[in-house]
Amino acid sequence: MSKHIIIIGFASCGKSLIGKLLANSLDWEFFDTDELIGHEFFKRSNTRLSCRGIYKSIGEDLFRELETDILKNLRLTKSAVISTGGGSPLSAENQRLLKDIGWVVYLKGTSEIIFDRMKEKGLPAFLESNSTVDGVSKILAERDPVYSQIADYWIDTSEMTPDNIVCEIRNKLSL
Repeated sequence: MSKHIIIIGFASCGKSLIGKLLANSLDWEFFDTDELIGHEFFKRSNTRLSCRGIYKSIGEDLFRELETDILKNLRLTKSAVISTGGGSPLSAENQRLLKDIGWVVYLKGTSEIIFDRMKEKGLPAFLESNSTVDGVSKILAERDPVYSQIADYWIDTSEMTPDNIVCEIRNKLSL
């Protein structure tokens, strides 16, 4: 089994962007679990939906099962950078999987920055009932202890450029 770098953090904290840049700098493969969930859902249902659409269509429990299946399959790949969905680390099974397959890097950001990015991309389904900075702050406060507990390294990305973040990850992991 190869060692992977897993990027975790709240929605819109930059996991996919940083993951792609890091994988490119290391000449490793890159996987985005949200994209893989979309592909797997299409194979199973012959329906193309965004992660938001899949989440709303099948519900959180089945969505999380699909996410866990994706992580189990990624254990078998060669060294890669893996960006996860913001909720991936919430289940105990996924926490064990993530820790087992590689170094876990938590990208932290402020609620305000994350909310501004979300407004540009579209708000995730889990924020529909409270689509405000306060809504982001509340969920981030719930998730931060989980992210922090399983992470090998934390990086506050609030004042950093993407290239600086990649350099910091490489330095922390001596790559």
